[in-house]
Amino acid sequence: MHKDLAMPHGGAVSRRLAGYVAGAWYLFVKTALWALCKVFFRLRLEGREHEPARGPFIVAANHASAVDPPIVGIALRHQAVYMAKHELLQAPVLGPL
Repeated sequence: MHKDLAMPHGGAVSRRLAGYVAGAWYLFVKTALWALCKVFFRLRLEGREHEPARGPFIVAANHASAVDPPIVGIALRHQAVYMAKHELLQAPVLGPL
């Protein structure tokens, strides 16, 4: 049986709606952060032509501060998915993200 059909009480619809809301929220936050970075930090991008148009890829950034991972995320054309150590997921602010 297809996993969406096995969900009782509209679970598949709820999960799909949650995905749309999360995607819209990600786009809103990404756009707002991009605007702030452009205005206040004079952010300039180089090398975006190396990002593949489709398909998965890995960005291995050597970051110097805690601000760098979100900056890399807003610079990408695709939605970023991060890997982090377990302790960061226990932090009050970062955990829920």
